[in-house]
Amino acid sequence: MIKKVTISQIAAEVGLAKSTVSCVLNGKANAGVSAARAAQVLEVAKRLNYRPSAAARAMRTGRFNAMGMILSDKADKISPFIEMWRAILDQLHHSGMGLTVGQLPDKDLTNEGFVPRLLGEWAVDGLLVDYVAEMPERMVQLIREHHIPSVWINNRMPFDCVYPDDIDAFRRATRHLLGLGHSKIAYVTFHRAHHYSHADRYAGYEQEMQAAGLTPRAMRSDVTIPREDRLVRARALLAQSDRPTAILTWEMDDAYPFMLAAAHLGLSVPGDLSLMTAHHEPTNELGVMVGHVRLPAVELGREAVKILLAKVATPDTPIPPKALPFTLEPGATTGRPTQP
Repeated sequence: MIKKVTISQIAAEVGLAKSTVSCVLNGKANAGVSAARAAQVLEVAKRLNYRPSAAARAMRTGRFNAMGMILSDKADKISPFIEMWRAILDQLHHSGMGLTVGQLPDKDLTNEGFVPRLLGEWAVDGLLVDYVAEMPERMVQLIREHHIPSVWINNRMPFDCVYPDDIDAFRRATRHLLGLGHSKIAYVTFHRAHHYSHADRYAGYEQEMQAAGLTPRAMRSDVTIPREDRLVRARALLAQSDRPTAILTWEMDDAYPFMLAAAHLGLSVPGDLSLMTAHHEPTNELGVMVGHVRLPAVELGREAVKILLAKVATPDTPIPPKALPFTLEPGATTGRPTQP
């Protein structure tokens, strides 16, 4: 077992007071020694493989220099954006902080004894909450009641949250299709509405259609449609005599059946049918770049950390919700209709 090197050992070797060495190792400008002596302290610390004690630092500063992240143990209630995760880690790294991640069942997240102990047991200063749908109300209440510095990601809350601006994104997507000359635009999803974005994306589409004096046309469901049934439904919609000339879907997964259905029916994309959706990155899995509004996954991660740092500094001050804009990417599947 390697014996832990202490500040006292470094102080003895360089002939300085322990408090002076501590100041140098903590980067304090008022250490009271010359630059040469400070360099000597750092050189000796490096040679002896000195590692600062996180526990001692926490006792001294009242901070762990780490954040926690709560995840649901249900996959469909976690944000599926690897770019967001990487941005969170990168932003924390630049802030000199680490990350502890816990995937917890609802029984823990609503436990009157467990939730108040989270910060101390995890040795973290605050929590990022990536629980995006059907979140237990008692969990939210416990976090608020115990003044745990927290920020909700990809969830639209009254305060202390950061989320994509889905209403604005789908207003812009609908406006783009209207600007190309489409008037028969349908909104489609094959997924049950379990995330706030279902209502918000439809609202953005509906608002623009009504503003243009057009009647919204939607295909939505209370349950998630099995994959094997989606192509049949897509073909049925496109086979109607008054078929849409443009389809706007909730997410990329909803757009693929229409690409295949259009091919089956001899419809060209984007000539006979324009397709647009929402996604967190450009994709051309079917050989063409599908038009989409790009979700700000990277910005979501960065802003979540920035807001949480501010929350840790003033835990009892609510921070207004922050909505982040999407980027419009017309792709190769949107164009002017060949017929009105």
